[in-house]
Amino acid sequence: MCVAADSTGVGMRKLLVSAKGQEGDDGRSIWEGGYNLVLGAVERTMSEYSKSLWQKECVCPTCIATQNVRKAGVWDFDSINDVMNKGDGKKRCCMGHNVNTRLLVGGMREKNNDNFDQLEKRNVSVGTPVRDILGGVVLVGLWDGKTGKIVRAGTGFVVDSKRGLIVTASHVLINMEGSSDCEFGEHYYGLKKGRAVIGVIPQTKTDQNLPSRPTAVLRYFAEIVATDVHNMDACVLRITTRLEEDAEGDGDHCGNQAEIPLVKKKHFKKQCLKQLNVTETCAIEEPVKIIGYNQGGEGIFRPGLHLNRVACFAK
Repeated sequence: MCVAADSTGVGMRKLLVSAKGQEGDDGRSIWEGGYNLVLGAVERTMSEYSKSLWQKECVCPTCIATQNVRKAGVWDFDSINDVMNKGDGKKRCCMGHNVNTRLLVGGMREKNNDNFDQLEKRNVSVGTPVRDILGGVVLVGLWDGKTGKIVRAGTGFVVDSKRGLIVTASHVLINMEGSSDCEFGEHYYGLKKGRAVIGVIPQTKTDQNLPSRPTAVLRYFAEIVATDVHNMDACVLRITTRLEEDAEGDGDHCGNQAEIPLVKKKHFKKQCLKQLNVTETCAIEEPVKIIGYNQGGEGIFRPGLHLNRVACFAK
């Protein structure tokens, strides 16, 4: 049951080196997790001590995962590298599998190729300290102007600091289930004076340090500007006004003070909002950090419950 035995010639021997892990970011966690070091050590050993002719090959990972390993497709390493240098990110094996070539050669690629190195430019990863992310994580509440209280709460993050755009879960502000009292998809759960209130951890341009127990203050009102309730539990908010003074508690003081309109980019520039980067790639079982304002249950406030404004995280 040797891997790719059907393509191995008579008298040939193979030294097989394999790794298992997440394929997101072109297998970055695999290559940087030690696979690159192992392959480098094997190559140096073969170059120094082997008197026989040898060559590197790549085996199709899809073949290994889905069928008899004896029949797995094989490519010469140099041919894969040539494809990469031509800017082609895919190569098809003899069994018809279209494979990501960056995953195959990863850290063994020539250093002058920039495509793989661009991954290093991402500044938000699972290794980023929580304190560096918290500034962009906000508290989102459904504020009822009739009672002057926050009745639901969740977490969001700043996706565009120049325009004051925030992404949050739709169910915090929109009815995603439907009931006799409130129709499915109705904004602010049908509250006539319902509004979205935003809490942030206080920071300034000169002081970017976060306190040891990061506690949000209620600072902005926002409006729902984009949603797709039939396909996803997410919506986009846009900050519209800033409270004259930061409010604490359960939103009691949000409705009895003046509001400062925020419309132009120059207005948001003064707010010192921290924008978080968004990625379009992910992998199964990829490690993540969950950061937010845990309210317990579904974030619905009933008599005797109070708003949690202290941020927390879990791995």
